[in-house]
Amino acid sequence: MTNYYQHTTWVALLFFQCVITVGIAQKNIGIHSHNDYEQRIPFWDAFSAGAKSIEADVFLIEGELFVAHEEENILPERTLETVYLLPLKRAEQMYGRGSMDFQLMIDVKSEAYTSLKAIVELLEKYKSYLKPYNKTGVSIVISGNRPQEKDYSNYPDFILFDCQDISGMPEQMWSKVAMISTSFRNFSKWNGTEDISEKDEKKVNEFVENARNFSRPIRFWATPDTENAWDKLISWGVNYINTDNPEEVQAYLKKKVPSQHK
Repeated sequence: MTNYYQHTTWVALLFFQCVITVGIAQKNIGIHSHNDYEQRIPFWDAFSAGAKSIEADVFLIEGELFVAHEEENILPERTLETVYLLPLKRAEQMYGRGSMDFQLMIDVKSEAYTSLKAIVELLEKYKSYLKPYNKTGVSIVISGNRPQEKDYSNYPDFILFDCQDISGMPEQMWSKVAMISTSFRNFSKWNGTEDISEKDEKKVNEFVENARNFSRPIRFWATPDTENAWDKLISWGVNYINTDNPEEVQAYLKKKVPSQHK
């Protein structure tokens, strides 16, 4: 565990130059590092690219929380704690509390209630890095397998949830919702290179307009990962660019508004 942590921290020092908060004109647009554990250096690549949302798929196996896309790909040294929580201390030490203003999305792949119980117990040790205890700290957002919406209020203040069905969310539970996410494939099979059809774009715009009524950030997953698609996401008013290439999106955003990203 120690060797893995030391290695990732050392490499991060070589690549980290600055943490960038992204703004496009008057719209706030953040980088969402999708399946971040598959990056060259999990956590640190996304953090150095100024990602405002970092996603880790998690399995609870024999009391331990592992990060992996599939259970058969689990590696014993890749736990939620070693890959995503231990780096919080080093990141704050090196770059200050202001650099911690992002969200860690924990996408639960195992059973919801037992997994979330283990997540809460683990995060208790890191509360000083988390909102609301640290005003400029990390937000924890639970996605994937989640408890029933009626049970959200049973979880501590540092646990928020990803809403994937705005029609089914009880009104009194919106205070526990951090963002709204849905699959882009619900609206279109667009490949991100040619023009999207007017019919599909209308469906996307209608969803975004409806979702805005709930005053939560909006993210599509399963979007094409191309500059053309990133342009469209911005034009639709989506709050996060979902990407497997956070460093490329960082460079793209610098190019779009160079005066804001010198």
